[in-house]
Amino acid sequence: MGKFSQAMVDIYSVFDQPEWKALNIETAPRGVILTSTKNEFIRVSVVPADKGLNKVSLSGIIIVDIFIAAGQGQKRQFLIADELEKFLAGKSIVTGLDKRTQFFEGSVSALKPDADNKSLLRSSYTIPFKHFGVI
Repeated sequence: MGKFSQAMVDIYSVFDQPEWKALNIETAPRGVILTSTKNEFIRVSVVPADKGLNKVSLSGIIIVDIFIAAGQGQKRQFLIADELEKFLAGKSIVTGLDKRTQFFEGSVSALKPDADNKSLLRSSYTIPFKHFGVI
């Protein structure tokens, strides 16, 4: 598996863990259309930003758009961001002796109405990552 696809598999594997699924926060990768009518969900984007230390490494950022129902204030947004931070910040995923994806510290953007659905508010949790491979 190449560095881009391996990094994506590693990152999305976090959201397949039973502990994350137990939170009951609907989660989808960017580009997947959700068919449910929930007014709370997250959309995950993996954005490679720079080459890594060698030809099998890369760095980038994960952008998690957090959608919550309008009118409930910021508390739920921050609770979801705290859960994301707990699952990602400072963690590493090891996928063999020669591959590892490491997450750093996240941040949250301001809450604003979603452009496509005014009944939802959207904020973004972002966290940098590095995917290391050994040649």
